[in-house]
Formats: sequence, structure tokens, C-alpha cells
Amino acid sequence: LLDSIKELDRKQEELAANEIKLENLNTDLIIKNRELERFTSIASHDLQEPMRTIGNMTQLISKKYHENFDERGLQILEYITSATKRMTALIKGLLEFSRIGTKRITQDVNCQEIVTTIVLDLDSTLNSVNGSIKFEELPNVWGNPLELRILFQNLISNGLKFRNVGTPVAIEVSAKESDTHVEFSVKDNGIGIDPAD
Repeated sequence: LLDSIKELDRKQEELAANEIKLENLNTDLIIKNRELERFTSIASHDLQEPMRTIGNMTQLISKKYHENFDERGLQILEYITSATKRMTALIKGLLEFSRIGTKRITQDVNCQEIVTTIVLDLDSTLNSVNGSIKFEELPNVWGNPLELRILFQNLISNGLKFRNVGTPVAIEVSAKESDTHVEFSVKDNGIGIDPAD
């Protein structure tokens, strides 16, 4: 009986020590999350100003010198305007992303539209590696638009980054719908992942 009591006391002490460790880890996590949110808020605010300036300058050029541009020049101007708007939306989304744990917003998300804008944003990189991205009829899903954009952008960027030198990059994004979920697939003809990893 005495041994059982000692064992019980030891287990209670161990449990109390583990609870203290867990509380300390939780406190550290809360502090780090607050720091991340503060950093993201500051970075988002600081990045908005130069984007606003680019947007304003592009509008000014468009208004004052519109008739001086040829068709190609007008296309480039439209591309800059469109990219600036998308970048502004991404910067604003940074703050939302930092708060995903507390104020996560979900909605109907058009994945076809997301991948289309990513392809537009990666246009110069695609051209530099003679790359192509194939995707058709990607569905709408319920989720967070910024999370999904970051996910697709990272997977597509990895396909562009980890490529076979001398081979044109080919990336394919597809989706299979079932009754309970949508399974997305992002394939590329790059170097792949080492079997050890």
C-alpha cells in the first residue's frame, strides 16, 4: 500500500510538472502569435504606401499620356494597373492571414479565378523558363481565398523553381469532385522530390 501511495504521489507530481510546462508553452505561443500579428500589421501598412504610389502614378500616366501609347504600350499599362490591384489585395490579405486563428473568414472561392490571376502574376517567370500552365474548369470551394491563393501559388512556384534545366516547364492543375470533398492535383515535369524525403 505504501508503494502504491508513493507511486500515486510521483504521478501527481509528474502531472503537475507537465501542466506547468503546457501552460508555459501556451503562454509562449500566445506571445508569438501577438508578435506575428503586430509584425504583419506593420508590414502590411508599410507596403500599402508604395503600392498606392504605384497605382496613383499609373493612373496619372494613363490620364495624361494615354494617346501617346501604341497598342502594346496600352497593354503594358493595363497589366501594371491590374497587377497593382492584385498586389494591393494581397497586402491587405496579409493582415487577415495573421488573424486566421481568431477571425478566420470563409466564403465561396472561385479556384479557376485564383489560378488565372496567379498565371498572370507569374507571366514573366513563365516566359523566362518557356513554361506553360494547364488548368480547366477548376471548381468553387468553401474556404479562405487568401489561404487558397497562397497554397496554389506556392505549389505552382515550386514547379517553376525546381525544374529540369533545358526542359520547358509544364505544370497542370486539376480537380476531382466527390460528394464530400474536392481533391486538387498540381503536377509538374520538374526534378521531383527525393524518395528519402
